[in-house]
Amino acid sequence: MRIDWSKALSEGLRFGFHPKRWLQLLVVDAVFVSVIISSIYLNLSDIVYIISSMRTGADRFLVMSLLNYILIPVFVFIVWFLVRIWMQGSIIYQGWKTKDSEIGKSWRFACRKYPSLFLAILIITLVSMLVSVIPYMGWVLAIVVSWIFYFALQAVIIRNVGFYEGLEDSYKIFRKNPFEVIIIWLIVLIVNIVIFGIFALPFAYLLLTNLFYLAQNTGIASIILMFREQVILFATSGLILLMGISIATTFTLKAQVEFYLQLRKRFRIL
Repeated sequence: MRIDWSKALSEGLRFGFHPKRWLQLLVVDAVFVSVIISSIYLNLSDIVYIISSMRTGADRFLVMSLLNYILIPVFVFIVWFLVRIWMQGSIIYQGWKTKDSEIGKSWRFACRKYPSLFLAILIITLVSMLVSVIPYMGWVLAIVVSWIFYFALQAVIIRNVGFYEGLEDSYKIFRKNPFEVIIIWLIVLIVNIVIFGIFALPFAYLLLTNLFYLAQNTGIASIILMFREQVILFATSGLILLMGISIATTFTLKAQVEFYLQLRKRFRIL
């Protein structure tokens, strides 16, 4: 059985660009990003002043002051990351069971599978970090780890198994045909980057424009003035960027589901 590349990618794109799918991610991402940016923006003057003062020497008072300002954003980011794991599980389930009636069930199912999803991601992350510190070849080995466990989350959701079985299933698929898994990873990554790049253009243009401005107008006052004068533009372009991230993520998870199901049927190893 040959892989139906066009079907997997077209289904991924159709699913990824459907508002009913990516809007779930966008709403949650927008809420968390808004809280993080708001907490920083309200204290922007003090944060910029502290960072500027630390250039001449970071004493204990300045470090503690900076930590006090970034504690809430860091905490919110951690919660956002944990919620994102739950969302990934839900989107994977929706990519498997595509009926609209399954959307509500997907959130409940992903909640039940959350410990397995979290442990699978934790193990993959730790292994990647460990091999990445190996001199010269660390980054290559980290990529290999991502290939080996590329379908781990899909296995956890679709087969309703624990984290160990999910990692094992993904490893079996890679062991059977590593070349095709690498090609799948590469194609999905390229499409993901293209989608992200298109939606990132407004934000990138605004950022580059202001970098030229800051090169000519240095100082704390210039930085604060830049953000406050263009807060609407930054918010709008940032929302477009988040939309692109949501669509790219949804496409990737759905494409992985399609390829996983095809490989599972072919090898009959799961």
